Amino acid sequence: MFTRFGAALLTMVLAPAAAYSQDVKAVLEKSAQAMGATNLKTLQYSGTGAMYSFGQAASPYERGPRFVYTSYTRLIDYEKTALRDENVRIEGENPLRGGAEQPMVGETRSIQVSTSRPEERRGNAGGGGGGGVRQLLFTPHGFIRAAMKSGNAAARGETLGGKRYDAVTFSTDGKDKIVGFFNTQGLLEKIQTWVDNNVLGDMLVEYTFSNYKDYAGVKFPTNLTTKQWKVLTFELSVKDVKPNVPANITASTGNRGESNRWWDPAGPGQPRLQNGAVIPVKLAEGVWYLTDPTSNSPHHSVLVELKDYLVMIEGMSNETRGENLLAVTKFMFPNKPIRYVVNTHHHFDHVGGLRRFAAEGIPIVTHASNIPFYEEAFSNPRTINPDALVRSGKKATFIAGESKHVITDGDRSIELHLMQNMEHSTGMYIVYLPREKFMIEGCIYNPDYPNAVLNPPSPFTASLYDNIMRLKLDVDLGIGLHGRVFPMSELAKYAGRTK
Repeated sequence: MFTRFGAALLTMVLAPAAAYSQDVKAVLEKSAQAMGATNLKTLQYSGTGAMYSFGQAASPYERGPRFVYTSYTRLIDYEKTALRDENVRIEGENPLRGGAEQPMVGETRSIQVSTSRPEERRGNAGGGGGGGVRQLLFTPHGFIRAAMKSGNAAARGETLGGKRYDAVTFSTDGKDKIVGFFNTQGLLEKIQTWVDNNVLGDMLVEYTFSNYKDYAGVKFPTNLTTKQWKVLTFELSVKDVKPNVPANITASTGNRGESNRWWDPAGPGQPRLQNGAVIPVKLAEGVWYLTDPTSNSPHHSVLVELKDYLVMIEGMSNETRGENLLAVTKFMFPNKPIRYVVNTHHHFDHVGGLRRFAAEGIPIVTHASNIPFYEEAFSNPRTINPDALVRSGKKATFIAGESKHVITDGDRSIELHLMQNMEHSTGMYIVYLPREKFMIEGCIYNPDYPNAVLNPPSPFTASLYDNIMRLKLDVDLGIGLHGRVFPMSELAKYAGRTK
C-alpha cells in the first residue's frame, strides 16, 4: 500500500514538475519499444558485484558488511513467471566489520530457484522488496510487463535530480505501490517501492539502472544497484546479456515444515505458538535458556527470575518470536511480570522482537549509543503491517546504559558490560550473572553455525575473550544467543588464547 510515509518520501526525493495529463499506455509502449520488451520472453544476465548484509552493519547508519560476487547469473522466464539465481560469493571485508556470516573462508556457492507457486509470489518483504518471483517486478523489462498487465497503472511527469521523467505507478494487489521512472528516451532508470520491515516499518527500497547497452535489440543496464532505507545493499556490473535463451526453471516443492508447533512442559494448558517453538532449559535456579530448536540459525533468549519480577535478555528477531517468548513466560510465571527486556546490540535480528515487549509496556534496556537509532526506527509509520505496538497506542520506553549497567533486586544482579574493540557491532553488551558465573553473548561465538570459522579464530571471538579478561569476569559458562552453552575453556581455545 502506498502510505502517507511513501507520499512523504516522494515529496522529499522528488521536486514535482508541473503536473500534466499523461497517457500511461503511451509511456509504457514507448518504453517497451525502446527497451526491446515487446517480444522478450526470457533473459539471462551475468556479471560481478557485491552485496551488503542489511541490518548487520557495525554501526546503525553505515552500510552492512560486504560480500563480493565473483560471479552472478540470473535467468528470467517472463512467460512462465520464474527466475533462477546462481552466484559465487567470497568475503569482502578486510578488516572484518559488522555481522552476518563473517568471517567466511573460501567460496559460498548459491542457487536459488523461484516459480509462480502462490507461496512464493510475495516472498519475504522484510528483505529487499520481496523475495521469490516478486523480484521480476524489479527488473526493467519485468516492471514494464507487470505495469501493462496491472490494470491500475497511472503516469505523470516528475523531476528527479534535475531530470525530467515519466513516473509510472501501479499496484500488484491493491495494497502495495511500485513507481518506475522513465527518462526521455523511454529507458527505466529507477524503481521505488515500500515494504514492511520488522525494525523500520514502512521501508523504502530503491532499484537503479544505468549505462544501458544494446544486446540483439534488447537494451539492458550494465550497472544495477539496490538501496534499502538509507544504505546500499547490492551492486552489479553486468558483463553479458542474452535475450530469449532457452529456459527450463523448475523448483522442488520439498517439505516446508509445520506452520505451528506445540510447546509441552508436561502439563495441560500449554500455549499455542506461532511459526516456531520455545523450549525452556533450566541452567540454574532462576535462570532459564529459552531455546529455539526449529531453525538452522537459532534465536535464543535468557530469562532471569528476581524476587518480584523477571528480566528477559533479548527479544530477538521479530514480533512472532517476541509473542512466543511472552506466551511461554506467562505460562511459566503467571503471577510475576517481566520488568525489563535487555537488548545486547542493534543488529536487526536482535531488535525485531522488541516492539512486542514495548506493546506490553516493558522498558527496553540497551546501550545509550543505540537509542537514537531505535527512536527513529520505532517512530517510522507502520501502515503496511500495523504491529502490536501500533495497535496498543503506546510508545516504547528506553533505558540508556553506559559502559556498565546493573539490574538488581539486592539479592541477584544482572550486569551489562560494553565491549571494546568489537568491530562486530558498536554499542554491544555482554551480560554477566555473577552468582552463577554465566556470561551471555549474542553473535560473537557461534561454533555450530554452518560454515563457522574456528581455525583460524574469528577476530570477534578473540575480542570477546579479551574483553572478559579486561573486565576480570569470573566466567564458568558461556551462553550463546545464536549458538549453545559452552565452557570458558572452549572459548579460550577458539579465540586462539591457549597454547
